[in-house]
Amino acid sequence: EYIQFHVDARVQAKKDRNFETADKIRLDLAQRFDVMINDKMKLWSIGGQFEELGGKMGKPRGVYTRRGALGDLTPEDEDTVSKMIADRYHAKKQKNFDVADEIRDDLLSKYNVRIDDRSNEWRVDTEDYAMAGTNSLTEDEVAFIDGKLKERFYFKRERQFEEADEIRDHLQERFGIQVDDRVKEWYVDSLLSGVGVAEVEEDDASIDE
Repeated sequence: EYIQFHVDARVQAKKDRNFETADKIRLDLAQRFDVMINDKMKLWSIGGQFEELGGKMGKPRGVYTRRGALGDLTPEDEDTVSKMIADRYHAKKQKNFDVADEIRDDLLSKYNVRIDDRSNEWRVDTEDYAMAGTNSLTEDEVAFIDGKLKERFYFKRERQFEEADEIRDHLQERFGIQVDDRVKEWYVDSLLSGVGVAEVEEDDASIDE
């Protein structure tokens, strides 16, 4: 009901030629709910999948995707950040670059959020890494991996690259883990190698030695 209400409000805004409001509604729905709107067919879809088109719509301009972990952000903070990013896009569109820069600076100072305009992505500047994709790992294994990636982050920050690489290689060998440092995400790209919780604890001790 919330989505349909705002889709209808956007239609009315366009009829009233209030295109700025219409664009803000479209961006808000895309940022918060992954809603894509096809104006030609007068349809909306979560995720942009339209059976009538036989495919998936691309992401509209001004929509930024979050990458990596949320850090200390709450769900309410995430909503606020999404709205601020949408406001920044509109400011840039109107050539209000001072306003856009002020919003960018506020995002960094208040929420530790960095924006990548080239990839249309944003992320929280945190030592945590986010798990991407699906896998068959247990909660204990995920906790182990998260802990090791946090250790690796500190090693890299202290320029102890040999120790950082050792952790990366160990996780890749044991779990098939691939790490994307640019967006602070990790994922399993092969089947779990059958390491149990007891073995994980042993491996933990071996790395610490």
